[in-house]
Amino acid sequence: MDSFQVGPIELSSPSASSLSRDDYCSSSSGSLRSIAIDMINYSSPQGSKSFNKLKHVLDLHSEFFVDLKPFDLFQRNQESMATLLEGYGLKRLYESPAEGRSNVLLVETQFSSSTCPLKRDDCATRGRILIQTEQIGFGYGESKIFKQLMKSCNESPSCIVFEYSDYNYERAVAEPYTWGNSYVLMPVMTQDPSRLNQFLPETRKEIKKRSIDVVLFGHMTVRREFIFQKSKAYTTYHPEKKHLIKMEYDTHEMAKAYSDAKVCLIVHAHAEVTPGEYHRLSEIAAFGCILVVENFADKIGIDRYENCGGLIFADFDHIFETAVQVVEEIDDDLNSYKSTRRHSDWWNAGVKWETILPEVFNIEVPSLGRDE
Repeated sequence: MDSFQVGPIELSSPSASSLSRDDYCSSSSGSLRSIAIDMINYSSPQGSKSFNKLKHVLDLHSEFFVDLKPFDLFQRNQESMATLLEGYGLKRLYESPAEGRSNVLLVETQFSSSTCPLKRDDCATRGRILIQTEQIGFGYGESKIFKQLMKSCNESPSCIVFEYSDYNYERAVAEPYTWGNSYVLMPVMTQDPSRLNQFLPETRKEIKKRSIDVVLFGHMTVRREFIFQKSKAYTTYHPEKKHLIKMEYDTHEMAKAYSDAKVCLIVHAHAEVTPGEYHRLSEIAAFGCILVVENFADKIGIDRYENCGGLIFADFDHIFETAVQVVEEIDDDLNSYKSTRRHSDWWNAGVKWETILPEVFNIEVPSLGRDE
């Protein structure tokens, strides 16, 4: 790990109260929703420039259009963003507004085919929320196109960025970027509910009776190939063990594997120091496998992800061995792994997106923007 550290962050935790862990995790202060509130309060406390700019952007128009395509992975996130804005009282448009119609708030990623691209001079002041999905300083997040887009949003009076990672945020507000006036932390990569929920089995298989010991799905980068080779060597000497490590595009097959896995493994694609892979965590958690996750650099909510969401963290050099150890403990019938339902229930309780903005701005919204 490098020496980068996030600034001081106040976190809720079971030790701060007299609640048991189960009571804490089922309370409002221990919920997934509380992480969303903590994120916003950290980046955009009341009266800050980003807080005021967000309020300005939200109040520009009464209608919005959200388009997070072209990636299928973001479809659930698209619905979450719609629920967030409907909770503020805005009305969703389901058809893309005509190019000349400027009184609609646009909600996009940097990859969306916008009807009014930010790079166009005549679109620079258009009301817009950019959903930031990349790791700043790596890959596309280091490209000139990305930097110019974020710079343009920061300079526009009517553009705000929703950032999913406090690690990214700390980089965005520092030199050489200094985009903090337009950055609002928001758990936009959390799928709520997961795109795989349609495949959830009616009855969840007991953890010890599952037939797949370890599953890892993802693009087979050099780091994941290394884990695959470790797994291959291990299963050669332990042929009774079943590991499934590969790229899988079929969502039904993914869901079947997760629902029959003891351990679901998450390994970063390219870098050791990286934001959390919340799109994967929130996609897998409902299936009840034990989540063994490579350490990530975000700080906000780590106590709740670990204590309530059931994450077991490990560094890259030891993550495969950690997964093997967890499987052994499951097979040895240790009490700590007999039931994973409380972890799944915590994830399934969700962010409650429609409640977030009214709490942040301390307002009451008489009715949602949905059609009755």
